[in-house]
Amino acid sequence: MPHEYPWTMAFYHVESMAPSMRQLARTLLLRKKTHKIKSNKDINQQQEVLDSNDPAPTHNFTFRDTDHFKSLIERLPPEITFVNISLDEENVLWMTRCHSSIEPVIIRLSKLERDDPMLAKMSEILESSDLSVRKSMNIPQESDEKNENGESKILDNEIERDKEHLHIKLPEKKSTEQDLQKAKAFWGERKRLDEQLKVFIGDLQHKWLGAAAPLLLPPAVDLQDNERVVTRLMGLGVFSIPTLTLLLQLYHYISENEWIRLSKLLRDNETQSNRDIAHTTMSRIAQIIKQGSIKSSRKCYTLLVVPPQLSHLPWECLPIFEQSPYVMRLPSFHIFEYLCTLEQEIKELPKMVNGRKSFYVLNPSGDLSNTQKRITDFVGQFNWPGLVGEVPTRDQIRLALTESELFLYIGHGSGGRYWRSTVRETYCNAVSILMGCSSIKIYDEGPGFDGRSSLYEYLIARCPCVVGCLWMVTDGEIDSFQHNTGQETQNNIKTESIKLFTEAIVKARLSCKLPYLTGASVVAYGLPVAAAMDALLKLNV
Repeated sequence: MPHEYPWTMAFYHVESMAPSMRQLARTLLLRKKTHKIKSNKDINQQQEVLDSNDPAPTHNFTFRDTDHFKSLIERLPPEITFVNISLDEENVLWMTRCHSSIEPVIIRLSKLERDDPMLAKMSEILESSDLSVRKSMNIPQESDEKNENGESKILDNEIERDKEHLHIKLPEKKSTEQDLQKAKAFWGERKRLDEQLKVFIGDLQHKWLGAAAPLLLPPAVDLQDNERVVTRLMGLGVFSIPTLTLLLQLYHYISENEWIRLSKLLRDNETQSNRDIAHTTMSRIAQIIKQGSIKSSRKCYTLLVVPPQLSHLPWECLPIFEQSPYVMRLPSFHIFEYLCTLEQEIKELPKMVNGRKSFYVLNPSGDLSNTQKRITDFVGQFNWPGLVGEVPTRDQIRLALTESELFLYIGHGSGGRYWRSTVRETYCNAVSILMGCSSIKIYDEGPGFDGRSSLYEYLIARCPCVVGCLWMVTDGEIDSFQHNTGQETQNNIKTESIKLFTEAIVKARLSCKLPYLTGASVVAYGLPVAAAMDALLKLNV
């Protein structure tokens, strides 16, 4: 049972994730090492490569045994909580929560039906969204300004993304009344779908996670500041020490009713007992925590792993994450350990990024004229080198990824059509922001496979963090999101020396016209990163 062998059960659940992607990583890294050896004609240099301590070529992306896995979890910074969502061969959904301070918690969540209604609903919403985008050629953009009737104005000089996406050139003309009615209908449909997605996300948490939802969150307290409280709770003898610790860590995030539901779930998971805990006992425990515990003020992160067939779901927008919204995705915990091994200079998280060392590629296809205008105005605030309206050479991309610390792509998809295998042949130093439709979507290839995605190549190339889109959105919407992210990264420059990228994404998501249909599409994979503010902006001196 999970409660009897928590580390062993956690090890097997975590080790089962992304086996095909990890094999791809082993293959590509070995190929890089072989190429490096062959390119060195000097025998001594070849031997140096073979004897190299560089962890990249020799990393095997597996854990030797339970003790090895346990040692890695116990070395995690206290700000990091790792949550692994897995789907077994019987379609049962499991959650494995790991933190350096306590034993893992393994919860059986729910059994998904063959044609699960939640997955069917998500597919329906995305299909309707795609259809609305594809039907929307030459529809003017909606403004944030209101007319005399309190309705959003329609901007004449904005055109809909799909005209550009399909490379269709239409003559510029002033919007007619018919155009404005089409725009009103279009944005009405987009807002209706946005509301549907919001409801869906709430249902997803309720139906799939239930009382276990708070386990997605990192601790709200530091144990060293609350040792006296833990000692008092142990004296009650109701829960094991790991469970008491977990209940203490999560108390400040949730309502008392949610906390009691979680307490009962953990007790049932621990003892397999159906006996209810006396209400007075639970109230006593809650009172001790409320009066004696000290809530931490530091920002904490959830590292979230989900299976490829569930990766299109907007997990970051679950209602429970409103309490602690800093979420980084990973294909597996092996990738996190791999990135941390390679980043030897990292002493703590988040990883710092120097915004001065940036490079951007904007509209390489040359057919996104409105996006080009909007984003050119945005990047004009920074002293970044970049390319506008032209396809970069492979050498330019290789140099951008290896020498820069931030790489920004704005165009169709992930940009892979332009630089092909360059990413997989490179050791990527740059945090990569890929602002194109479905840029980091994982295309499901069925049970037992990890799907296809450009995301994998960036992470295997040791990219510290990849930000991109899970599904199709309009150019105007995603351009606005990119602008809002940049603005959030700039805010409070006089009072803050760094800004979390994940924090900027969260705030940009909330400020979107469509916070779910557009905002929830943007997610981040990899390590938590932050930008040095004084290095990001041009200094006007």
